[in-house]
Amino acid sequence: MNELERLIKQRSNALGFTRSQLVTQLGYKSISGGLRKLDTFGATLKAPAGFELLVQQTLDIPDVDYHAAITAVETKQTMEWREQFRPKIQFTLLQRPSPLFLVGLVPGLFGFSVPVELSAMAKQGEIEKVVDLYQAYVDSKSVYPHCGFSYYRNCGQCWEFDEHAQLVSETNEDAHPAQAWLRV
Repeated sequence: MNELERLIKQRSNALGFTRSQLVTQLGYKSISGGLRKLDTFGATLKAPAGFELLVQQTLDIPDVDYHAAITAVETKQTMEWREQFRPKIQFTLLQRPSPLFLVGLVPGLFGFSVPVELSAMAKQGEIEKVVDLYQAYVDSKSVYPHCGFSYYRNCGQCWEFDEHAQLVSETNEDAHPAQAWLRV
């Protein structure tokens, strides 16, 4: 149980709410649906618009405590993402795939993972190796129409390349490829 889940449970108990009563107070007619939303929010922070504030107000949670619990969950998620991160090349698509389910059905259609060791190379050597990997992949596979690619080299850096495989920009902040996978 994470900090947010503990805080929600503590405040519910202090107010004498069962979990079912809490989701009823949150406005859910379907107890099971409300419980799923509450559990998902507590574990992942994913929730419908306004849900976060509704929980805080319903349970009368002080801002400082609530934001500290949310920050703890965000920090844990970021740490887990950083541990699981693998460098990858992602194509900059010309248009959204149709049908969209292709994203999950055809691995490698929109990008591919690259060896972790690349980021230990000198910058120019790394760029050359990334371009070589990109060219070899595109030459040997069917890929979705694209106009360049992004190389997510580590959790804090993304290099953008144009359609001629020339480096055009560098981003030095958390560049989460899952959030930009279908960037067009």
